[in-house]
Amino acid sequence: SIDDLDALLTPNRIFKQRNVDIGTVSLADAWAWGFSGVMVRGSGAAWDLRKAQPYECYSEMDFDIPIGKNGDCYDRYLVRMEEMRQSAKIMRQCV
Repeated sequence: SIDDLDALLTPNRIFKQRNVDIGTVSLADAWAWGFSGVMVRGSGAAWDLRKAQPYECYSEMDFDIPIGKNGDCYDRYLVRMEEMRQSAKIMRQCV
């Protein structure tokens, strides 16, 4: 499960050594280089097309936009983990 992966990786010292402060991208650089998705959210922008320009039934869905603050690989990992949780939340609302 997502929680099992989270418990295994998130606090892991070796995983952190390989991801914290690695591949850091500032929000200004992310925008300047035309990045989108997890790259801008991991750098601190609460940007998600499903919220900014809702299509299909997304305007009826309750979900959060996970964001990071450091713009490094670890923050992007944390954003992806929370995105999986939010995706499951959306799916539960659809059924």
